[in-house]
Amino acid sequence: MPTREKEQRLEQKKKNDNYHNSNYSFGPQDLEDINNYYDKIIKERNNYESESDINNLTKQSEQGPVSKLNDYPENDKVIKPTLVENLPKYNSVIKTLSKNDLFLKVLDHLNSYDEYIVISEKRDLNSALVTGENGYFKHAEDGIIFPEGHLFNPHKIKLQVPHKKKPANGFTESTIFEELFHALQYISKDYYEKALQIETEAKVAKMFVLYDLAKSEGKKDEYSIAKYIHQKNHNSYERKFLLNFNGKKFDGQLNSIIKKYFEAIFNRTEVSEELEAQFRLEVKKLSDKVYDKYRDEWLKMGLKIDKNTYNGETPLFDELIELK
Repeated sequence: MPTREKEQRLEQKKKNDNYHNSNYSFGPQDLEDINNYYDKIIKERNNYESESDINNLTKQSEQGPVSKLNDYPENDKVIKPTLVENLPKYNSVIKTLSKNDLFLKVLDHLNSYDEYIVISEKRDLNSALVTGENGYFKHAEDGIIFPEGHLFNPHKIKLQVPHKKKPANGFTESTIFEELFHALQYISKDYYEKALQIETEAKVAKMFVLYDLAKSEGKKDEYSIAKYIHQKNHNSYERKFLLNFNGKKFDGQLNSIIKKYFEAIFNRTEVSEELEAQFRLEVKKLSDKVYDKYRDEWLKMGLKIDKNTYNGETPLFDELIELK
């Protein structure tokens, strides 16, 4: 999969930062060199002898006991230092998701980048926007000392602790996959000004994974597959992308176009031009619902999204499923 050039990102940062000008220079010019440069400074400042000393730093959970960063594999860029009582649940969900090849590719690609993601618990239902009540991904800002994604300036994923009075729950296959997919969208591609594409593509990929998981769980007939997906995803506007509804009532059937498209991917059969066009139209319909859901929040964030400029493209999803 094509990777984003570190040098291009650094150059773009220089252009965007007001304090940079053509005569301004600061130490190493390659982003990887900058990481190493500031790692060295931190080690010297804190009298650390080796890289293992950095890995032995601990972080305090929002609530609960301290967990060491080196509790996790060195090559795992998705670290969970603040998951306390919900760590077993998280691991269980990851085990289930790992039955799907697309999810495994997402993890492999995330771990191939020198950018870290910290996953932690969210306990306050009001601590995020409405559309992020189950969980959300927050991209790290490039810092003067630590670049985005550095161990000391990681990206963040917040997962809602299961709530007794409300159905909010971030520790599900649906939410965890979507937020990790969002992480890969931002880290691997220049998606910063494509909010509608980001959200729509992630939901397409998520429904693909849930469809495959249903089959891996032994669900063979269409009704059983549809029921499994209906139970795993509680967002009605997302369900309607893959599931058929008779008015507002779920009728137990799958969208025939989406089913044909997904099956073509699994069976490695050629997708006809007609099916491709039909699938993109269904993605476009989903994007209209996504737009209606997120529009007010995007306006509050200062994002002006023209839904008519998006035509159902899913470039990262296409790359990961190797569909050309």
